[in-house]
Amino acid sequence: MKIVVDIKGELKKDDIIIFDGEKFKPVAKNDFLCKLSAQNIELRKEIEKMRDEIDIFKLGVNSKLKDYHNILQTLTKEE
Repeated sequence: MKIVVDIKGELKKDDIIIFDGEKFKPVAKNDFLCKLSAQNIELRKEIEKMRDEIDIFKLGVNSKLKDYHNILQTLTKEE
């Protein structure tokens, strides 16, 4: 099986080929990976922030449940 690809631009060592929706174009691998690394770092920061928010939410929910538990224990002991 053969595939013929028309690439706009000149290929250099360590280039990768990207399809931009209309044509194939060469992109330096380091430039492409730099953008992906930056996105990866941002996503990791966002995930860590969400984990912290979830932990705070869990503590709030557990605190409320403990309060309700204590109230129910008090009510059942009085009866």
